[in-house]
Amino acid sequence: MEIPDPLKIGSRVLILQGAAAAGKKLTELGHRAAPENIPGTIHAITSEAVKIKTNKWNILSLPRLDINTTLSSLDVATHLHGHPIAQQFGLPPVPFDPARALLRDPLIGDLALHIPDHRIVQVLQTSTPKTTNEEQKLASLVQFPGESNPRWVKNAMLNAFYETPDIAPDLGFSTFEEVVGTNPLGYLNRPKCYLISTSDEFDMMMDSLYFAPEIGIDTETRGLINDAFVEGEDYVIGICLAGEPNVGYYVPIGHIDPERVRQLCPHLWDEATDKPIRPPRTSTEGWATVRACMYPDQLDRHDVIRALRPLLTSRRAVMHNATFDLNALLTLGIEITNYCDTLIASRLENDNRVSHSLKALVGPGYFSEVEQKIKHSVVRRKVRIKYSEASDEDKTLTYVRPFQCSDYAAADSADTFALNLELEPRIRRIPTLWAYYQETELPFIRRVVVNHIIRGGVEVKHEPIRALHQQLTENMHQRRAAIDEAVTEFVANKRQHHQGELAGTKDALKAHLTATFHPHEPEELYQEALTLIDQTVNLDALSKLLAAKPTHLKRLITSLKRAVTKPDDNYQWAIKKNDLIDLVHTHWKLPVAATTKGYAKAVEQHGRDAVDKKQYSAITKNTLPHLRASTREGSVERTFFDELGKYRQVSKLIEAFTDPLLNQLSKMAEPIIHPDFNSLGAKSGRSSCRLPNLQQLPSRGAWDVRVAFTAGDGYLFADCDYEAQELRVMAAFSRDPKMLELIEQGADLHCYTVRAVWPELAHLTDEQIKTEHKPKRDAAKAVMFG
Repeated sequence: MEIPDPLKIGSRVLILQGAAAAGKKLTELGHRAAPENIPGTIHAITSEAVKIKTNKWNILSLPRLDINTTLSSLDVATHLHGHPIAQQFGLPPVPFDPARALLRDPLIGDLALHIPDHRIVQVLQTSTPKTTNEEQKLASLVQFPGESNPRWVKNAMLNAFYETPDIAPDLGFSTFEEVVGTNPLGYLNRPKCYLISTSDEFDMMMDSLYFAPEIGIDTETRGLINDAFVEGEDYVIGICLAGEPNVGYYVPIGHIDPERVRQLCPHLWDEATDKPIRPPRTSTEGWATVRACMYPDQLDRHDVIRALRPLLTSRRAVMHNATFDLNALLTLGIEITNYCDTLIASRLENDNRVSHSLKALVGPGYFSEVEQKIKHSVVRRKVRIKYSEASDEDKTLTYVRPFQCSDYAAADSADTFALNLELEPRIRRIPTLWAYYQETELPFIRRVVVNHIIRGGVEVKHEPIRALHQQLTENMHQRRAAIDEAVTEFVANKRQHHQGELAGTKDALKAHLTATFHPHEPEELYQEALTLIDQTVNLDALSKLLAAKPTHLKRLITSLKRAVTKPDDNYQWAIKKNDLIDLVHTHWKLPVAATTKGYAKAVEQHGRDAVDKKQYSAITKNTLPHLRASTREGSVERTFFDELGKYRQVSKLIEAFTDPLLNQLSKMAEPIIHPDFNSLGAKSGRSSCRLPNLQQLPSRGAWDVRVAFTAGDGYLFADCDYEAQELRVMAAFSRDPKMLELIEQGADLHCYTVRAVWPELAHLTDEQIKTEHKPKRDAAKAVMFG
């Protein structure tokens, strides 16, 4: 019987880890066995072997397969036109596209299922089952795939049940819904996920979404610059859509083929790692090059956008973190005005959740009811496809073939849709909260994105930031040198103690060596062990050997040879919690100024006498003045605290502002940074900003970061603030007559508090208190805000 050869250069395959026998057989044939589950692409075919280039950029050579016989070493999933087993299982004899074949070692188990529409093809038993039991066993194996299979392979198996409804019943398989099951809320434990890579599939998706009033939307992008989507630097590689909570679609439009990058953009290829340095950018390489570097099994980008634009702009979009996705869709020319955001909805509905990420809110649903309350899961699906299982080793989807990540991507849109079905009714129960969500929070996103606050970015001048960074770095090094000088005695004592411990450990190990092995073992081995002990400078390695109490001299020598190569682990001073506690409270014996939150919990659990208060000491910006006050003027301790406060201030400026700014600017074609605004970033309900935090840029003294920012030609920066915003809200809610009276008079509430606390200042005006008694007004603000 003639069976077409499914092998073809460029075919995408997955090599699954074989049993010991399979690995041994491959080794005997002179080929390297697959050490783990490895996806790859057929690179070359000879008469004796198939060479596969894996995602780890290694060439894996496997024996040439004879699909006309028993396929003794490895099996290639094929349609098996006219084969008896194919006829028995009802597989239609239609042409088979081998570009999505799945390699499987038959020594693990002979099972397979054909998935139509050129999907992943799984291994089919190559000989007809002789008994009914064997046939049932085969069906059982396919229905409940083993844990050794990668998650995305199991997902493909599950999809098969749904995509072949006319075949599955004949094989005795359950429906997709029966296989994955439903949770107590009525949602499938895993949504059905479709990869849309042909025009027929796209038409099917559009038909299913046409009557949906709301559409879940998510975007997959090339790779973010500090979590911000930057037009020209990043671009959309795929669009995820869902018109119901249990079905998701993924339309890839920009996945990059590394081999094409190597051929078309050699300047982007790193020969040392045999990987792309970065994907091509539209801003530097141009769209023509980006298109040429894409995988071929993707629909035309412009056709997809042209077809989706009227659909998405005429429906209500359901998104999780709409700020990001609205920005990404705008780069495609799709401007959405009717939308909702489940990230904001989650914060408004319950801001005490541990996490508001989609992963945490959707599942998993296998926790107990008590755990569910702690985890704050809303949708409670049992299966969440992990990003790590869809991405490549660099944790990105950019270079991944679309079929490998389609389940992960499509599930996100369905999960977002399901999440909105649960959260919106909860918010609607509180009319004022619903009105705030609709009239304040959602419009804020559009203002931030569409009005170019994020998209347009903020221009930053290189030279002022670079000069400020250099000044801060020099100042930080000076502060660090002064700190190191102040702790010289402490460090010397610690190192002397370490040397004493090292000498004592060596003596103890030598004593054990003498008592256990001498004179029973050869003298030369005994002396070699003694020499190795003397040469070892790593205390941790020797301590572990001593604790193990070795009973075999040769094994001890082997361990000592490894220990000798380890570096000296003598004490190294660092400005970190344990070292500071040891210095301040053990060496200098200063009292504890304040404790961390963990102290009260530890006392409650173990009792005050059993807890060492020093270990919970808080050496922070607030406690440094108290610790400093407990030292003598001109002492080493006082110098240390003075320099430590200044060192922390300078290092924070470098870490939070100048370093991130320079890092972002180095990646950008233009000197523009794109901040990320979160309308509910603060617990108080205020907005926050990051990358960088434009709301808290230092502007006082020598370290003025704001001078590097420019509004651009024809524009000015406007500095606006609400006056006593929180107090006015409190007055409106509490209806306190005195507060309302003062606000109506235009009085300063903090100055009023100053007069109440310090009666001797009652005759002063608000302006006099603000200028002449600012510390007292600041103290009054602290009282007012608790």
